[in-house]
Amino acid sequence: MRRHSFGIGVYHFNRADLEKVKSEEKSLTITAIGLLHLSDDISPELADETIEEIRVRGAFRAPAAVKQVLADRIK
Repeated sequence: MRRHSFGIGVYHFNRADLEKVKSEEKSLTITAIGLLHLSDDISPELADETIEEIRVRGAFRAPAAVKQVLADRIK
């Protein structure tokens, strides 16, 4: 099951947020206008397992390894 998240302004996810998504056996489609920040405590493996698609109109900040694993899902 996919969960859609939409935000305007500053949107922040950390490891605990993605662990919760994983425990619910869901994935995320994230749409952000402004700043999307994925915390440094998120591993590339966790991001790969839980994030299905990212759409950002603004800035996207995340560890380089996380951006790399999600590169084909960033629109």
